[in-house]
Amino acid sequence: MARIFVGLGINKIRLTGGEPLLRNGVIDFVHQLSQLRADDGKDLDLAITTNGHLLSDMAKPLKAAGLNRITVSMDAVDPDRFARITRVPMDTTTCWQASALRAWRGCGG
Repeated sequence: MARIFVGLGINKIRLTGGEPLLRNGVIDFVHQLSQLRADDGKDLDLAITTNGHLLSDMAKPLKAAGLNRITVSMDAVDPDRFARITRVPMDTTTCWQASALRAWRGCGG
């Protein structure tokens, strides 16, 4: 499907939905997408939206596979609401999200 959209002029692809880093083969998928070229021959803008939980370990392989950008999302800003939604205390979550962003920046992201 991505090939069809790229052929129609799309040059930005964002992986979202659930938690994309949980999907088996996500790094290979990013690599395959990075091989596609826009009509002008330029690389695609590949991005992912993640909660950041697995990003610390996956940042370098994703960057090497061709990922350009990440968005780390939070389910809520209010700590109580966040804990109800995720069943994880916000202070723990913000800690691993900050760690994930440091990992991404450390590999040139």
